[in-house]
Amino acid sequence: MTVTFKPTQAQHSYKLNITSNASNGTQQVVTLSGNGIKPAEIEVKPNPLTFGDVEIGQSGKADLKISAIGKGGDGFSVAHNCGTLKPNGSCQVTVIFKPTQAQPHSYKLDIKSNASNGTQQVELSGNGKGQAQLSLAPNTAQDFGEIKVDESSSPKTFIIRNNGNVATSIKDIKSTNDGEFKVKDDGCTNTTVSANGGTCTFKIVFEPKKGGPTQSRVIVSHDTGSLPEVQLKGSGKVLDKMIRLKVVNPESLSNVKPGESFDITLQFVPDDEKPADGIQTYIEFDPTKLKVNSVKNSGVLDFTLLENFDNSEGYVSFAAMSWDNPVPTEVFNLVTINFTALEGASDGETTDLIFDSEKNYFSSEGEFISMDYDPIPITFVTKESVIAIEPLPFPAFGDVEKETNSEPKTLVIRNKGEADLQLEALPEVEGFKLVHDCSEPIKPDKSCEITITFTPKEAMKYKAPLTIASNASNEVSDVILEGKGIEPKALVLKGRAKWQGHVSEPHPEWKTGLEVTIDGLPYYPPPQEVGNSGEFELPELADGEHCIEVKGLHTLSTFKEITVPLPEGVEFIEFDEPPLTEGDVLNTEEHRNVLHPLRDGRELILMTVGYPEKKVCIKDAEGYNPQGDLNADGCISKADGELLNANFNGYAKEHGYIPQEGIAGKTCPVTKQTKSASRARRRDLRDGHRVGMASFSTTPIPTNLSVGDTFEMTVLVNANASEPVDAVAFYLNFAPDLLQVNALKSFNRFDLVMEEVFSNGLGRIDFVAFRWDKGPIVETTSLVTISFTLLGKGGERTIAFNNSGHPDRTIVVLSNNYKDTLVIDQAEVIVEDGNVGTGTVLGRILDAFTNEPVANARVVIGELEIVSNEFGEYEITGLPAGTHTVTVISEDDHHFQPQTVTIDGEEPVSLDFVSDWDEAFACPIYAIQDHRVSDTQFFIISPSTKAVRDLGPLYKKHDIEGLAIDQATGELYCTSGDKTDKPGYLCKIDRDNGELAYIGPTGFAEVDSLAIRPTDGSLWGWAVGDGLITIDPETGQGTLQVPYDKPFVEDMVWSYDGNSIYATQGRNLWVYDGEILGIACNNLPGAVEGVEMLPSNALMFAFHQDNSARIHVLDIESCQVIMEEAIDTPYKDIEGIAWWFGCMSQ
Repeated sequence: MTVTFKPTQAQHSYKLNITSNASNGTQQVVTLSGNGIKPAEIEVKPNPLTFGDVEIGQSGKADLKISAIGKGGDGFSVAHNCGTLKPNGSCQVTVIFKPTQAQPHSYKLDIKSNASNGTQQVELSGNGKGQAQLSLAPNTAQDFGEIKVDESSSPKTFIIRNNGNVATSIKDIKSTNDGEFKVKDDGCTNTTVSANGGTCTFKIVFEPKKGGPTQSRVIVSHDTGSLPEVQLKGSGKVLDKMIRLKVVNPESLSNVKPGESFDITLQFVPDDEKPADGIQTYIEFDPTKLKVNSVKNSGVLDFTLLENFDNSEGYVSFAAMSWDNPVPTEVFNLVTINFTALEGASDGETTDLIFDSEKNYFSSEGEFISMDYDPIPITFVTKESVIAIEPLPFPAFGDVEKETNSEPKTLVIRNKGEADLQLEALPEVEGFKLVHDCSEPIKPDKSCEITITFTPKEAMKYKAPLTIASNASNEVSDVILEGKGIEPKALVLKGRAKWQGHVSEPHPEWKTGLEVTIDGLPYYPPPQEVGNSGEFELPELADGEHCIEVKGLHTLSTFKEITVPLPEGVEFIEFDEPPLTEGDVLNTEEHRNVLHPLRDGRELILMTVGYPEKKVCIKDAEGYNPQGDLNADGCISKADGELLNANFNGYAKEHGYIPQEGIAGKTCPVTKQTKSASRARRRDLRDGHRVGMASFSTTPIPTNLSVGDTFEMTVLVNANASEPVDAVAFYLNFAPDLLQVNALKSFNRFDLVMEEVFSNGLGRIDFVAFRWDKGPIVETTSLVTISFTLLGKGGERTIAFNNSGHPDRTIVVLSNNYKDTLVIDQAEVIVEDGNVGTGTVLGRILDAFTNEPVANARVVIGELEIVSNEFGEYEITGLPAGTHTVTVISEDDHHFQPQTVTIDGEEPVSLDFVSDWDEAFACPIYAIQDHRVSDTQFFIISPSTKAVRDLGPLYKKHDIEGLAIDQATGELYCTSGDKTDKPGYLCKIDRDNGELAYIGPTGFAEVDSLAIRPTDGSLWGWAVGDGLITIDPETGQGTLQVPYDKPFVEDMVWSYDGNSIYATQGRNLWVYDGEILGIACNNLPGAVEGVEMLPSNALMFAFHQDNSARIHVLDIESCQVIMEEAIDTPYKDIEGIAWWFGCMSQ
């Protein structure tokens, strides 16, 4: 008897009477009692929440169990200490709002529990406000050195960069000592610096007015504040005698080319107390280096007294005075001397113009006053920079939806000269974003890249010149940037199915109509098809996974699973593995994608040879099938065979593709290679055998062959007058590791040979031929001679007609009005000697760790040996009866236990091998190998055995630099450098198979290190040239946190307590706690590129270019290496390492 208590909220009791015929009384009374309490109810305050802490409590009488609380999203992160709450108890959920974009953010926080009022939901909202992040470079004190009073220094260039996500305006740039430190070429004041890397430049020159040291500060004001000030200093130089002469543009004298002419213009600086009414100057020069061409008075002093020069003695003498003109009181040009630099000077050589102080003076009201001037240096240059820009013309960006970014295009600036090439600051171009590393001088034979992205704001055409100014000796035309902004359009899926064939597109008469099925349902209306190219468009699809099937009128289907939205940059979904292969001749619902005995749809054509006119037409009562009429002329004939032969010959046979039937729901069938196409059959067939009305046979294979021998075998068809043959087809296979085909040579007994191909990769030979215009064959006839080379012992015994388990069954088609295909059930290859068994063992070889197939494993039974194919499959035949030991040997780290197999007949025995479970790799260290600068290989290291295993393929030109693992979830993240078509991207790595998946761009050109904060799971990276950033794990978008415009970090990692970031730079270990940056250790044993923090706060690291590939552990407190392990691996350039400690508990 079961009693259930379901009370209301109160005290309850009940007397249960039980009546029976028992001897101890007819009635028993059982008293039942219980107390009904109010059930647990969850209560959340406040709701909705604009920002802050969420308080969770309950007003029930029972324990409240909190089972799950959302982790947050869209800028909201959530932390809590909630578990089981007693009645009237509460716990806190802390919500942090850190927006990633300047827009409203919202998130619905679900709180799941056993409460009677169910799951509670808190609506979180906040608004992200964008901000500018300006930096000034250089940002350290600048020393202009010692400059003569009243002369100008060479300018220093300053760059303002905006790494924020909001544009900002520069209001003012000033020097606190603007009388001596002057702002020149100001391209910033009253201009707007665009977001995400926009720049502007200005220059400062030092013009001292007095002798001795002096200083100033640069102050940059913008609409949201001001930048940190930069200190300026310099010193004025005063000569003993008054300096009155100045050279205009002295910097032009630092690059004088031999053979060229140049001007030197002298200025006079008057004195208020002693104005000059007459001036004489005398200049000496080296006549072997320079030649004077002319001396020209400026005319300010209007009466010329001397204007002489002597190129043999090497001097210039000039004198002039005021006559009609007033005496000048301001600085004025005195005289211009035109020189020619003589040939013979070497690059960098200098010569001086010397002023004779006794012959240089000016007069003022009858007083003659001496002048002095330092020698004027002239530097010769024989090497020059030559700028080259490519590509030109720069390709247009085409149509780009407004408010979106195009795919970036790269402009390369190359220095083809012999001197350094210096570019001036690049201007901003409306609608285009420029990111580059071209600020520094470009060495000869080197280049820099400008990444240009089209970012239209409006739906309009953009076309503007990009002027690239430099010190190059040659001039280049402007780079024209153009693109068109368009209104956003609905997502259209574009597909492109590849047609299998020998020409670029199908024959015009080949019917190419496409059928497209989406998730098992026909798409109507049919997709737009572009000619015969196989391209088509589909409508907007809902987000999620979809299965697309594409089929041609006469082809097999090809399938593709896609996920909407499509990855960024994907323009077409390619349906090319397999391509649209011929074969579906019937094309009816019950025969859809079903292959005929003769592969690829040749049967209908072959059958026509059985008709009197060797063709069957639409007027005939039977036999005509429009699916075999490939050229649509109303008849199936030789012309259709020639069309099929010319355009669709052999791809499916070469690659072994057989798509499975049908499609259900959203699950795509697996297009797989057949076992017979991918593994060698080993069969010893010795006696010619004939079934039906015709047969095949072969000439005998020689006996006593040795490895390396070449031999021939001829295939024959056996016919007679009562059994004539019009068409034949056969398929042979062999072990490709033991035997190689050199050539096929047919005997031209058939006038249309449709197949005469072989594949040494798959171990296959195909032959199909017709007797169409010629009469039928009525005797035994040679078809084709095959030349072989023996690669391994017993290879000749692996040749076999494929007569079971494959759609390409060996067939013979006869004449005399036979319309049926006759199948040769057994056709054998004749081997003269041998005495082997008839047993077969086959199976698969798998990796226990990944459940993936193991290819290229050696399977050995006695003297017989074969290598597993790419699907891990093997098959060994010719085994005698008895028990055999099967051994599998793998060249990599897989280990297999030997197994025994018993053969007692011809029935194949299945025997699979699974590698020993490798506990050593249950919790591996993950690492990145930098291969050939931009190629990436992920690999894992066993902590216990130090064995190494590749994780996934070699990723060419992906340039993965940063690696970090989320200790809470075990998710493995990575970032890319700049030597790839996805620079500065965030990515993920599948820990089981190494599959690489990109999440999105950070917005920074190169992110060479990555770290995950253990306490909150936030992602942090180092953007080269920009500084420390945080990264959104959902979108990949980066946000600059600490600007730093110089390369600094090789790798970095958070401390296990989440309080500090440790970063490596060469042999230094830096630490940053959010406020102070300092060196923790300066004695690392080498240049460190990969680091991981252990739970003990010890640092695990690996070196750059370490030939011994060692893993080290550093005690940070003592800066001493406390452990060092050498790893036996070919990988010597470890870029990053990561270790998930959570796997140890699993």
